[in-house]
Amino acid sequence: MSSDLLGAEAAPVARERRPTPALGAIDLAGFCVDGFLLLDGAVDGELNELALAELRAYPGHKNRMWAASEVIRSVFDVETVRGVLHLLAGTASYDHSSVHLTPAGFPFAQPWHQDSMVEVRPLAFDLLALYFPADTPAEMGPTLVLPGSHLRRVSNRSLARHHSFRGQRLLSCSAGSVAVLHAGLWHCAQPNRTDVDRYMFKLRLRPGPDQANAASSIGQPTAEVLHRFLAGEHPWQGTEAGVDQVGYAALWSYLGGSGDVSPEGYLTRTGLLGRADPTGTARA
Repeated sequence: MSSDLLGAEAAPVARERRPTPALGAIDLAGFCVDGFLLLDGAVDGELNELALAELRAYPGHKNRMWAASEVIRSVFDVETVRGVLHLLAGTASYDHSSVHLTPAGFPFAQPWHQDSMVEVRPLAFDLLALYFPADTPAEMGPTLVLPGSHLRRVSNRSLARHHSFRGQRLLSCSAGSVAVLHAGLWHCAQPNRTDVDRYMFKLRLRPGPDQANAASSIGQPTAEVLHRFLAGEHPWQGTEAGVDQVGYAALWSYLGGSGDVSPEGYLTRTGLLGRADPTGTARA
């Protein structure tokens, strides 16, 4: 991870390093179509225990823990996590971070929203990395996401009037999981119906100029990858699903994926493959 992100003082906590599993073309396709990847259990147990203890004891402002905690910074330097962040953002730099606490027994859900979303770039995007240091089952209120919503630009909390969507997904996960989200993905926290506080640490990253083609080593699309795009409709989309599918294909191309994976070769037929903004401005 770049020095811009970690800072010169941020040497990782000593621990066993896991080998980085190759993020395959089908995983990249999943990110393009769904807007997120869930790295379940990517961080080892000892580091999770250290991180959870620091989150519970941290006395400062929730937006300042990144600078104060070597342990928290080390979570995002775990080889698996660092590799995926680099593949999706290139040489990323720090934007902001926050400690998220949902107290035990908290009965309310967070409104649906995009995270501080003011976006004018055609295809470039920030990343959100959500770290869950402890097992986070459904009853503890993990983040709720709407797969496929990441290219639908809205005015941040204008989504708050909605309650539920067809196809929404709860990111229930095991300790040490990191959810990597396109910053445009619609999401919200959920009630915590347990007697244990739920902690999550959110890191937002700005992409480097090499985000374009960052995944160029991913290889040619297989039949499975093509099917992932061509069957990439989500239950909430209705008649506009085809427009979104072209957008997912454009995102694949922007990140360095090979070939035209758009429905009926739309990007090739219209001469838009490889352009900065193949789909025009995104819609709400």
